[in-house]
Amino acid sequence: MTEQITTVPNTCMNGCEERNDEDELEPVYTSDRFTLCDNCIRRLDKYIDNIRKNYPRLVAHLMPGSVEKDPESKQTKKPVAPLPVRVEVIDLADERHYLIGGSLPIENVRGAVGVIQRWAMTVRTQRRFTTRPKRYTIASELAVLERSWEWVLQQPWTPALMKDMRKLNSELSNAVGLYRFRPTAWCPTVLQPGDAGNESTEPVLCEGPLLTLSRDPLAIVCLKCRRKYDRDDADRLWREKLAREGTM
Repeated sequence: MTEQITTVPNTCMNGCEERNDEDELEPVYTSDRFTLCDNCIRRLDKYIDNIRKNYPRLVAHLMPGSVEKDPESKQTKKPVAPLPVRVEVIDLADERHYLIGGSLPIENVRGAVGVIQRWAMTVRTQRRFTTRPKRYTIASELAVLERSWEWVLQQPWTPALMKDMRKLNSELSNAVGLYRFRPTAWCPTVLQPGDAGNESTEPVLCEGPLLTLSRDPLAIVCLKCRRKYDRDDADRLWREKLAREGTM
């Protein structure tokens, strides 16, 4: 008799949940032996693609005024004169090596390259790769990750990698003036006691941020309670938000 091997599906290590047909939250399962669900993998791919595109654009955004200000950022008066360069861009573009004892360089690189290099070095160490590039760059370090991509997606540290890539993507996007889209509206769902997001004993208004789904432009989803809405409801939901704030 041939023994059957049953594979237990993994749940996404980011803790992703979605609503089933009974409108109850349940964990999202992964494909194959991956540690992230399909949606998280798509987002991670998007972060890396944006990093590859935006990093070369830093050099064109070194000077103050080279990008439009974030329209939703709050402006504050500073007691000192502004610097003649954008320090956050210089920090991201820094490719110098850290020093040991002030003289001997080690492999850790600064800036955006350094963020990716630390994960590429993890792959090199765990997979026993012995070759090293003459110069560490965004392209060389992403190539290490992508060469072992299926293996990377099976590792328990992949959620931490995704967190770093999300942060780096946000920093690079802001540096070149590509600011993140703000919520479409705010969720009007009433959460009952025991519902996800409501730890009280009374019904509460969710008011979680509603964002457009990248895989379904005609739908929006609440990041707090995970409820989905038709795109046609966006205008009504936005007006409800403004009415609650007394700005209509």
